[in-house]
Amino acid sequence: MAIIPPSSPLYKMRGSVGNITVYERDGVVIARSLPSPNKRRKASPLQKLHLNSFQAQHALAKSIKRILIDRVWAKEKLTGGMTPYSYFIKCNRAAFGRTDHIAFPELMEISHGQLLPAPGFSAYRDSDMLNFKWDSSMTGWLAAPSDRLNIMMLINRKDLLTLDISACRSDGVASISLSNIPETAEGFVFWSSSNDETFSPSIYWTCSQA
Repeated sequence: MAIIPPSSPLYKMRGSVGNITVYERDGVVIARSLPSPNKRRKASPLQKLHLNSFQAQHALAKSIKRILIDRVWAKEKLTGGMTPYSYFIKCNRAAFGRTDHIAFPELMEISHGQLLPAPGFSAYRDSDMLNFKWDSSMTGWLAAPSDRLNIMMLINRKDLLTLDISACRSDGVASISLSNIPETAEGFVFWSSSNDETFSPSIYWTCSQA
């Protein structure tokens, strides 16, 4: 940085020429050189990890915004300018760690709400059938027999697939036929009220062989 005297040809100039920029501050004309592009700091390995994780979190959130965030998380009473989208990201940051995938699915929160999850939920595969069982005896204003089952499968720990299963809490069992069920099938389950206004916290499930 240099102060330009009135006698200098640059004194009346403003703006940039090459890598030199001239501007006025508090009545003083100043010239300074711009940093060379090749001298810009490169991201450290740790910064790259954070960036990859950040991008993965938003990629997942965008893919389920309409089917899950707008449906479930929009029911939350949020304050401080927090949106359902940003709240979902905040609640699930720990599940990604510093990776570009869901490294800790047991920490993932797919759903929030006051409904009680059905206890004893389990999943097992039998050939091309994916089967689910749960305790259907729980009832009350936080657990109605008509509560609907919502199942999501985690694909490659990066994407969420909604399974089209028509079942309610009182059924106690549900099955769906799928081709190429992975040996390590996993996902999340939550319950929704019959009017789709109240939801249960989600539960992480893994699949065992029948």
